Amino acid sequence: MHATPDEQSGWRIDQEAFPLQAVDADTGRLLSSYTPERQGTYGLRLSPDGAYLILDGWERDQRWSDVLFTDSLELVAAVNGWEVQAIQGPDGALTWLGSRPDAIRTSLAFLDPETFKLRSTWTVNGYPVFLAAP
Repeated sequence: MHATPDEQSGWRIDQEAFPLQAVDADTGRLLSSYTPERQGTYGLRLSPDGAYLILDGWERDQRWSDVLFTDSLELVAAVNGWEVQAIQGPDGALTWLGSRPDAIRTSLAFLDPETFKLRSTWTVNGYPVFLAAP
């Protein structure tokens, strides 16, 4: 974030998205990079199987998640309106879930693992926590 004073004795806030970079640990050579096109990035997570990076953000009162392949940083899916979570089942398969809280309840969703489109949604009161089996 860049903050500069404005004419009304306030501040102008500009955000800049920094690129993610995959670097060879032995040589320091840059393997790939990804720069988010959206502003408001606030989190980066690894899927339980290590195959995906999940980049979370918030833009214009809406959550979003970009799902990337870990090795190439190629964009797999840009999911708007949902924060995405990957849960690994006992068989090793990933289940993709989405959450979107408001003031008193949270909307939840199952996402199609190929297209990341909503399969089903439901609402619960409060803020649920996703737990993954070890």
